[in-house]
Amino acid sequence: WLLTGSERLALPQKLDGRRVTLQHKQEALAACGNQVRLLESNAQMQGPQLAACWQEVLVRASQNKDQLQPGEVLLLDAELVQAVLYQFDQGVGAGLDELTGKSEQTGLWAQLTRARASPTLKCTVMLPVHSQDPQHWSLLVLTRPACAEPQPFKVQFFDSMRQTAPSALDAAAARLRLLTHLLQPAEVLQPPGCLQPSNLSRKQADGWSCGYYALAQAEAQYRLHRGEGYRLPTEDPHTQRERLNLWLSSLECFSEKRKLESLASSQKKQKTCPELQ
Repeated sequence: WLLTGSERLALPQKLDGRRVTLQHKQEALAACGNQVRLLESNAQMQGPQLAACWQEVLVRASQNKDQLQPGEVLLLDAELVQAVLYQFDQGVGAGLDELTGKSEQTGLWAQLTRARASPTLKCTVMLPVHSQDPQHWSLLVLTRPACAEPQPFKVQFFDSMRQTAPSALDAAAARLRLLTHLLQPAEVLQPPGCLQPSNLSRKQADGWSCGYYALAQAEAQYRLHRGEGYRLPTEDPHTQRERLNLWLSSLECFSEKRKLESLASSQKKQKTCPELQ
């Protein structure tokens, strides 16, 4: 990726734990459905862990005073999109509208407002793709530059397997069809022929680190979006796991503290209002 010399200073590679706010933690817990669990050694990353770790990137961005507009850079919820995709395959209708949040203008539908309704605004939409046989994470990326006239989204697919499994390609293609539908009237420039992995895909050397590579690629796409050029993090998955577990550990402690406070509040109400028992 050619640099021009006008790029922004790079995003810090490490989180400043002293500057993590209550709001940062609340948003991270909401993003992962309050399912916080430390990353295990030599084990594949799970969906809620991937969502929580993406929040660590956004917190670093916030600490760096990056000012993102709503919907400007998105990493969509893989599990929610899987459920929406199942309904989409059954046919477009009320069930799909309910799952996407279209009927209430909430959820996934609201997240994609900028991407769908503002075709001249810069936007990056990313979706972690979880496939089976074998279980694997890859990353689907749709990008659109800021422009005077409406421009279509360009599509890239990143896969860390040295030989991409047909199941991963099928899963990515299905999700691309869904996003193309959800983003209408915005246009998505469909890749010629079958979807293929980008040449920028870094390859894993084991059978478990695919989620780490998908997360690193998502961070690289954010760095590109913010204007510092394409910078793929260079840390190995083991180092990445150790760093991210510091963040996940802080979220675990915060989540447990909230549970204890909620329990104490409930017990206090029961003592003051016996009729609630």
